[in-house]
Amino acid sequence: MSMNKTSLFRWSIKHDVPKKHIACLRKISRELNISFLLAKLLWDRGIRSKKDIYLFLNPSLKYLKPLSSIKNLKEAARFVATILKQGQKIAIWGDYDVDGITSTAILVDFFRKKGFSPIYYIPDRFEEGYGLNIYGLKKLVSQGVKCIITVDSGISNVEEVKWLKDKGVHVVITDHHLPGDDLPDADFIVNPKLGGEGYYNVAGVGIAFLFMAALNKEFSPSLDIREYLDLVAIGTIADVVPMDLDNRILVKNGLLVLNETKRPGIIALKEVSGLNKGAKIGTYEVGYMLSPRLNACGRMAKGMLGVELLLAQDMKYAQKLAKELDTYNDLRKKEEDKILKEALDKCDKKGDVHGVVLYNEDWHEGIIGIVASRICEKVYRPTILLTGKNGIIKGSGRSIPQVDLYAVLKSCKPYLKKFGGHKQAAGLSLEPHMIEDFEKAFVETIKDMIGDEDLIPQITIDYTISFAEINYSLIKELEMLEPYGPGNPEPLFSSYKLFVKKSKIVGEEHVFLELRDEISKRTLWGKAWKMKDFIPKNIEGKYIDVAFYPKISTYNGLIGIDLYIKDLIIA
Repeated sequence: MSMNKTSLFRWSIKHDVPKKHIACLRKISRELNISFLLAKLLWDRGIRSKKDIYLFLNPSLKYLKPLSSIKNLKEAARFVATILKQGQKIAIWGDYDVDGITSTAILVDFFRKKGFSPIYYIPDRFEEGYGLNIYGLKKLVSQGVKCIITVDSGISNVEEVKWLKDKGVHVVITDHHLPGDDLPDADFIVNPKLGGEGYYNVAGVGIAFLFMAALNKEFSPSLDIREYLDLVAIGTIADVVPMDLDNRILVKNGLLVLNETKRPGIIALKEVSGLNKGAKIGTYEVGYMLSPRLNACGRMAKGMLGVELLLAQDMKYAQKLAKELDTYNDLRKKEEDKILKEALDKCDKKGDVHGVVLYNEDWHEGIIGIVASRICEKVYRPTILLTGKNGIIKGSGRSIPQVDLYAVLKSCKPYLKKFGGHKQAAGLSLEPHMIEDFEKAFVETIKDMIGDEDLIPQITIDYTISFAEINYSLIKELEMLEPYGPGNPEPLFSSYKLFVKKSKIVGEEHVFLELRDEISKRTLWGKAWKMKDFIPKNIEGKYIDVAFYPKISTYNGLIGIDLYIKDLIIA
């Protein structure tokens, strides 16, 4: 499964705008006061009319679709409001990942501010697993709960909802995961994937926010719910959902709130992540600094800790919890490195197969999803990691763009106890004696699905550019495309025949290259993170083609421009 080391990816160059449309695009760029390059980047993303380009660049909350766009949303909110006004006790059932933690925190905080005292419950990843379970539900029923609202879960819990209904407990499911063949018999199911006219790709936290917006109309006085957008941004970015217009509006405005947040838990989380008060928080900071620490509590301990942090009102208590999460994150990193090494050793023995299934009874259940992602990225094959013994084996999977993982698992249903998730990520469980049969079915299903297609990772170059065109104005304008995510990737540029003046190894894994564009007579530094094993030691004095992201850098108080290298080819 080794890659061709002349480059890490197969390069694909986007086509030029057809000549018949160039004049129109130039006119739009003038009228909106943006460069033709920015207009072209949007054109390539399918955003082509003046109206659509304006909406993309100005994603105001006023452009959100009406709440009636989601089937059952307003009716479910009215139903819950009635139950609360009758004095009945409710509970929020969440999930232990960042999406579930932020979803739970939003609804609990909202209800508290409305004068209610909801119970909230995050199942234990190791003892209970994902979704509703009878053990946890018995606890809630024993406390007199008469209505359970799920967030980021519930769509596949047919038996558990039946158990609740038999006990006379009302159930409102809010979820965003793909439904199975059978739906739970809940009082209401709020899930855009079951119909409606919008919000199809929102994360669980987006559904929770919109559900809260509908609830807000049922109580007086209403709250300014914009203050919850910081949590929406964190949960949405962490769940890696498509960054379509709905999510773009929520995340763009959420990041604005996040950068100004007064929420003690978020402030404390920023501190332990090494982000000072003036640091700008974008998708990178959320995805790689804040979210892993929130996720760590559910992976290594209890997801309830994450909810407690986000709900904390006292700064000292928030700092204590944040430090605890930071410690769990350090433990997670060590365990991840250990499992990754073991998994790669197993992977090497599989040969060139269409899908990878790896099992070790001692692997940490909370870490296998991250490692599955790293294996999938490295070998470019859909990957499932399994762990557990003495009963049920649990697994976590990640996939590549060419393969719908949920559809594959659906085809393998006879071998599984449970499964659920998305096209690119899923969880599952099965009995130990089914592992071998499942692996065969998994590999064969993928093989049938892709046919003769070569599974080679590909990058798409948005624009070929010379060093003469790379300046601060360009990079600042590119920031208008943020937030980035699936469906709206960060623009990737290429430059050709660059002379490598100098190469130096930084740390244990990184390589910095001093690159000279001899045509424009300009030199810039290229930073190749974690590419030490890929870049030849004798690269100095050679000419290379480079795929990169241009970034403004600040080092020792000096402002400059660096190229973050995605791939390179020795010319």
